[in-house]
Amino acid sequence: MTTIIKLLIAALVLNAAAQVGLAYFKLYQFQDAVHEALLFAPNASEPDIAARVAEIAVEHGVPLESSDIEIRSERFERTVSAPYVDEVTLVPGIYTKAWEFAPTTSVRVMPVGRPAR
Repeated sequence: MTTIIKLLIAALVLNAAAQVGLAYFKLYQFQDAVHEALLFAPNASEPDIAARVAEIAVEHGVPLESSDIEIRSERFERTVSAPYVDEVTLVPGIYTKAWEFAPTTSVRVMPVGRPAR
């Protein structure tokens, strides 16, 4: 009987670890896709970037509100922050935890219209 209980606990722990791992994998895929979008469209306007980040969130199944996307453009750097909360099921049918993720990515941008030296 104790062996069955130990196996059940081990299965629950492995399941929880796998669910958390999948949530972080989704986070890293989303963050990488946003970074690529910034990298390959360095001169896009902030509304265009926000729209693209929202599209990427839908593609990756990230529960992100458009109002949560923050874009900062400084002298030679553009930063996008898109925090969201995802529900991670740790024990199927019994326990679900709201997990906060705060992906942030930035790229260096070259000024437009300056001659190369």
